[in-house]
Amino acid sequence: MDAGTMVVVTSLIGILFAAFQFLQISKIKVEPSSAGTSLSTFKRMTGEEGVESSTEEKVFEIYNDIRNGAKAFLFAEYTVCLVFLVVFGFIVLMLTAHSADGTWDWTMGTLTCTAFLLVASPPSSLATLA
Repeated sequence: MDAGTMVVVTSLIGILFAAFQFLQISKIKVEPSSAGTSLSTFKRMTGEEGVESSTEEKVFEIYNDIRNGAKAFLFAEYTVCLVFLVVFGFIVLMLTAHSADGTWDWTMGTLTCTAFLLVASPPSSLATLA
């Protein structure tokens, strides 16, 4: 087996494994469905003092806070990446379209800019990490 075939085969195996893991993890439901089974929930429901919320509800609340924070971070990160791609994509377009004799080759500039954007975009970076 040559090196190119080995790279493709191992990449496909990695993608299939990642898909399998995604399907396994997506089956796990994260919700306070077990609320009502713990002693603290029973005490809260019967009106006993000193119990404000169950452990399961607190864990679910922390989970939601972490998830919302992660989404906010990724939104901010992708916004910065988008600004970077637009600015440097324009610079790449202008620098590669201009030739030494003073003419503009917009086809070469556009193709080079497109290649830069495809390789540098966050989805392709994430695929490389996978």
